[in-house]
Formats: sequence, structure tokens, C-alpha cells
Amino acid sequence: MELNKAIYTNLEAIVGTDFISDAQHVRWTYSKDFGIFPRHLPDIVIKPRTTPEIQSILQIANSKKIPIYIRGAGISYAGGVVPSAGGILLDLTQMNRILRIDRNSDSCIVECCAVCGTLMQELEKEGYILPAFPDSALVATVGGFLATSGVGSWGSALYGSIADFVLGLKVVLPNGDVVVTGSAGANPNANGQFTRYAGMPDLTGLFIGSEGTLGVMTEIAFRIAPLPEKTIYFSYRFQTHQEAERVAIKAKRMGLHIVSMDIITSLHDPPRLDAIIATNERTALVEEEIFEEIAKAEGGEDLGHDFAQHGYEGIFKPGEQFSLGSRVIIGGFVPMEGIGNYLDMIKREGLRMHKKYGFPFRFGAFNVLNSFDVYIMFYWDEEDPIEMEKGRQANEELQTILFETGLIPSKRGQVWNKYSNASHSQAFELFKSIKKSLDPNGIMSPGVHGLGIKNKEEL
Repeated sequence: MELNKAIYTNLEAIVGTDFISDAQHVRWTYSKDFGIFPRHLPDIVIKPRTTPEIQSILQIANSKKIPIYIRGAGISYAGGVVPSAGGILLDLTQMNRILRIDRNSDSCIVECCAVCGTLMQELEKEGYILPAFPDSALVATVGGFLATSGVGSWGSALYGSIADFVLGLKVVLPNGDVVVTGSAGANPNANGQFTRYAGMPDLTGLFIGSEGTLGVMTEIAFRIAPLPEKTIYFSYRFQTHQEAERVAIKAKRMGLHIVSMDIITSLHDPPRLDAIIATNERTALVEEEIFEEIAKAEGGEDLGHDFAQHGYEGIFKPGEQFSLGSRVIIGGFVPMEGIGNYLDMIKREGLRMHKKYGFPFRFGAFNVLNSFDVYIMFYWDEEDPIEMEKGRQANEELQTILFETGLIPSKRGQVWNKYSNASHSQAFELFKSIKKSLDPNGIMSPGVHGLGIKNKEEL
């Protein structure tokens, strides 16, 4: 859609000349994420700095029924930040302040585009950690992490997804109204954000994972955890995925302080189980012996600490993740029980697809509480249109296989739209009703989660 000059002038009056553009090269920069979803240009890019500025922008957009898309670092891979219907793209990266670290409630409040790595660094100075963080922590924003209900290969084994340690939010609704959830929103006399469940339905959870379809999160309150005294790394090689599965389940059911547990596997090599225990020193030393006993009882070959430690440190070397080229990531959750058989199935399909499409192919799974997040990655040359089309075909083929096995996508964005609409679940129908109530004009991220479009061909 094309926006007239009057709309541009009104938006410019809100943020200033330096923070708005409709130049072709700027719009092109914001037309894609890291994934395989096709490029779409917004009509205008605007960079607000405050909640009141976002209120004013949304009021204009809502009155004119102009699509709004929200973007932080833009490093997602599911198409959730791609402006498939054009309109206004909100770049929120200037809203990056750490507002408060509260020792009284072991919490912090940050703006939506505080960078995870920066927040982690500041928390560590105060003796805290962010309970879980993404592999892209150096550049990922907390708002993007939260909007996709993100999980991290470090922390999520013990603490869960980011959703599990959010205390409250400040959100601008599509009509420009502002709502505060959590304790700060339940009682004007409350001393900040210290509990999420404040005598009413969990409104915080409504916006987590919504990927910009229900409003714009501008401030986030997190529960934070004490900085561990000791960290111990483990790596064991097994002959089968089932052996690695049994070790993972036994270790979890022992209640060990495992912050990370990954089954690293490939098309040709036997699987490896990497794990990290992080807690106080006395407990860590006891749990180290217990984990070693469990792993060796299943025939695990001790590979020392280097593999797991290198994997953790690789989080802070994002260039290594793209050493083979652009990549497609398909990920989702499956139960702990049966992860070995599931990875066997992925390996069979991976070998078949490697022969069919010729892409380098990697896969594995990391633990998230009582589930595993399975990931499949293949690499291609993004600048080659033939490879790009082959990549889309491979992506859709894999999605169909995984959806039919009961996998729950970890990020839906726009690449899973076919399956969102196909599920016809009562839960999805309720989500659509809530969306219609909060956003009757359908301006917020049309296309994301399959909302606001009828079929794939309309994108």
C-alpha cells in the first residue's frame, strides 16, 4: 500500500526528521529477516524512542487502517518481522535502556530493545544472571526474545522459556491505550513489579509469543537469578540417541541443577550429550559425581569439558553459526520421552533430503524443562535464486513431516501459517477472537500467525 504525504508529515511530527524514512534503500534494509520468508518492503520506517511516541503512531495507523510491523534486531528466521502487507515498520532499537535492577525483589525492568548481552553484562556486575538467553545474545533484544516466547540452549533446561520469568509488561494496544500488567498494574500503591499473578487472569501471558499481533511491548520486568558460584561442563559420546535420552531423563529426574543439556548429532557421527551444571560450589561438586555416574552407566565415553564449553562460548561468536552460509532453521518442541526415536527419524529424513537437495544439514535438540527443542538446519546460497527456491521447497517438505509428528513450532511467524490455519483448534479460534477484540482493524502484524490473511498466496 502507498501512504500519502499527509500521513508521512504527521508521523514525522511525532519522532522528528531524523527518525523516519521512506527512502527505497532504507525500506529494502527492513524487508527481510534471517530466514527463508520472501522479501517485502514497508512503506515507511520509523524509529520511536518513547512509549508516548508509539501511542501517537498507533493512533494514526489505527484511524487510517495502516498495517504496523514491529522490529528489534531483526535476526529471527520465521518471517515475524517481515512487513508482508507493507505499511509502517516500527524499529524499536532506540528503546534499549535498562531502567532498574531491584535487589528487593530480585527483578529488573528494561525497555523492549535492551540487548540481551548488555543486560547480562550489567546483571553480572550486580551478582545476577538472566535465567535464560538465546544463542544470539550478543545482538538479540529482550523484546524480540519475548515476542517469540524464546528459549535458550543455556538456561532453559532449568528455568524454562523467557515466558517463565517475566513478571509484567507495559504494552501499547492497537488503539494507542497503554496497559501495565503484573503487580505494578494491579495496584497503584504496589512497590514495582514483584509478582506476575496479581489476583486476575494472566494478562502478561497474553502478549508473550504474540509476535506483535496484539500490541507493542515497550517495557518488560524480569525475575532474575543469583550468579552461580561454579559451572561444570560435561561431554559424553554415545552409540545411540536412545542412550543419550536415558541419561538426559535420569539426570533431570534427579533434580540436578542442569542449565543446559544438548544432544548434538549429525548425519554421519554418533551422538554427543553436552551438559552444564551451574549452582553453588558444594552442590555442583556433588552433582558432578552423580551426572558422571549416570552417563557412564549408559556406556557414555567421557570427552572432557572442551566440547560443552566451546558450545557455550560459541553463543558469543555468532559468525561461526553462519560459516557454511545462510541457513534455514526449523525448530519445535517434543516430549523428553522418545527424543531418541525422534532424532532417529530426523536423521533418516535428513539423509533423504540431503541426497535430494544437496544442502549441508545439521540437527539436534536441547532440553527445555520437560521437553526438547528439536532444531534442523540446512545451509544454502541466499544470492542464488535457484538455491533459494530449493530451500523453500525443502523447508515446506520438512515442516509437513514435523507437523504430522506432533511437533509444536517454537517460532511461528509467517512460515508456519499453513499449519496454524490447518489446525482448526479451539485454542487458535480463541486467539483469533482475542485478536479481533483488541485489534478490530487488523493493523498489527497482518500475516503473522496466519492472522489477517486467507491463504499463503495472498502474501
